[in-house]
Amino acid sequence: MKGKELRQALKAKMEEEFRRDPSIRDGKKLTAILLALWIMSRVFFLIMDLICSRIGFIEFAPANIAGFAVSLLFALLLYRGSGKLALLPLVGGVMMLANVFRQGTIRLLSMDLDPVLRLHMISYILAAAVTVLVMLLLLLLPACKTYAETAMGAMRELNGQQKEHQL
Repeated sequence: MKGKELRQALKAKMEEEFRRDPSIRDGKKLTAILLALWIMSRVFFLIMDLICSRIGFIEFAPANIAGFAVSLLFALLLYRGSGKLALLPLVGGVMMLANVFRQGTIRLLSMDLDPVLRLHMISYILAAAVTVLVMLLLLLLPACKTYAETAMGAMRELNGQQKEHQL
């Protein structure tokens, strides 16, 4: 099967699974909502980072743009059912939160700061917290786990059929 045929077969297989167990569709919707929240928090942080670097408060960090691009890739893969992949952003979010406490970012918020700089700090804390929360929910909520397992199982089944066809 080619790419388009594989996608259509996967879609048909998932529709069959949705008919068999409607809660799987709920897991897909919940996964989409959680990932949208995560991406929105990352967009907010990226925008604040770009604004602060443009003003001159911080140095421009191309790694933050690359990190956002990787977040989009992870979101796509997680939406397609790679549930265990949520462990990697979870680790990244925990590291971000550790930086918040290690660098005293919360203590800095109590100081008299420029509103844009304060928003930048808030956006970082928010992105870290949302990352940890969303990834934990994707890993622990039964609906999200069931959806991820079903989607991954369907993909494995189709890949197995494709390999048999090639032989």
